[in-house]
Amino acid sequence: AEIMEAVCRMIKDPSMVHGDLKIAFTPDEEIGSGIGHFDVTGFGADVAYTLDGSAPGELEYENFNAANVTVVIKGVSTHTGTARNVMVNAVHLASELVASIPAVMRPETTDGYLGFIHPNSIEGNVEEVRLQILLRDFDDHGIEDKKKLLSTLVNSLEARYPSCQATIETTGGYQNMRKIIEQHPKMVELATKAIEETGLKAQYRPIRGGTDGARLTYQGLPCPNLFTGGINFHSRTEWASVQWMEKATATVINLARLWAAEKK
Repeated sequence: AEIMEAVCRMIKDPSMVHGDLKIAFTPDEEIGSGIGHFDVTGFGADVAYTLDGSAPGELEYENFNAANVTVVIKGVSTHTGTARNVMVNAVHLASELVASIPAVMRPETTDGYLGFIHPNSIEGNVEEVRLQILLRDFDDHGIEDKKKLLSTLVNSLEARYPSCQATIETTGGYQNMRKIIEQHPKMVELATKAIEETGLKAQYRPIRGGTDGARLTYQGLPCPNLFTGGINFHSRTEWASVQWMEKATATVINLARLWAAEKK
């Protein structure tokens, strides 16, 4: 809505200065598949911004490194009446594994630049349990350390229960865009100015998550993130302020003008 409102105003008012603008709306952003088939070359932009932020004034250009891990635990099933010294219950083993993750590494016990290990889902039975675990950290070394820790915990589980089998598979994920965006300081400079021209103060915060822009950045299209005026995302109390949405629209219009002047 904010993007299209900005475009409508620029179309209706020819006095609004802007260069060539490219606009894209992607599906499936929340599951990390929003730009799986995005044609960066065909899109034809030199720089880009996503509107996926929250509070007014937010300007974000660093995000988690992410790894998505699947742990499969295979136990030994037998009749419960004759299970003594035979059954190895994969449900209990999965519970032990989750309990062994340090409490200080949970999403609910971390904030700011602290990463986490998050058991996101679990399904299975006595014979086999499948755990989906999210690893997140802003630092490259931090994400690798979390992979090693999880591997150590799984190996320890196998050592305690020789009859079980446990495997780890790491898939997907994304990288922290900061190291790329810092090579393009003008992007942050002009976005800051565009925000401040609306009367807001730019707020620089790390994204405790990821954006399509983070993935686009590593595909050759630098893409910081701007605020939308929405609050309490992914909750039953999610809401957005019309006044803050208006500020986001104004920021887009300002940014188009500032980049047009920069390209002259």
